[in-house]
Amino acid sequence: MAIVGITPILNVRDVPASLAWFESLGWKRGFTHNQGGMIAGAADRDAHGPAGFASVCIPGGHGDAQVFLCCDGQGSRGTIMPRWPGDDATDGVWMSWWLDAPASIDAMHAECVRRGYIVTMPPTDKPWGVREFHLRHPDGHMFRVSAGLGRARPASAEAAPTAPSSTAPSSTSPPSTSPPSTSPSTTSLSTTSPSTTATSSTATSSTATSSTATSSTDPA
Repeated sequence: MAIVGITPILNVRDVPASLAWFESLGWKRGFTHNQGGMIAGAADRDAHGPAGFASVCIPGGHGDAQVFLCCDGQGSRGTIMPRWPGDDATDGVWMSWWLDAPASIDAMHAECVRRGYIVTMPPTDKPWGVREFHLRHPDGHMFRVSAGLGRARPASAEAAPTAPSSTAPSSTSPPSTSPPSTSPSTTSLSTTSPSTTATSSTATSSTATSSTATSSTDPA
């Protein structure tokens, strides 16, 4: 028996709105699903209503990366805002997004600021060898958008050494949760969701499916 992958699932209030949020940051949609089954062309909706389950993935050759989105189920949304930059005593789901180089971190941060997305910690060089900023999803999930400080990430997994500097930080070097002397309001852009995700969800709770499911039952 071999484990071949892992896919996080985020509880969201509006699947099409979450798809648009991820797509604005370079992700692409994989599939969409509702009570009628898989939706043709991974569209937001069909005759059976809006998507209640979907996936987003990363295009290109940097390895597999996929996130499932479930409307009003499979976990909980985040409700606790960080109290200061770097505060990790929150709820929702935390994940690290890995970019190819530190310069990409600054570019992604600038794009998030331009779009009015919620940044709770600005780009910061960490002692465990990464540059990262913290981005809050409209439903309260938190993303550590990171890149290794040593060099750019290899274009393929085969080219990567055993422990490239752009991989995840060591578990022995957790992020600091100590409050700085400045107020968190100096880096938190907003406490409200951006307009692209502000639409109220009319989606009914959908049964979940795996990325290869063709039925309307929950994935195992």
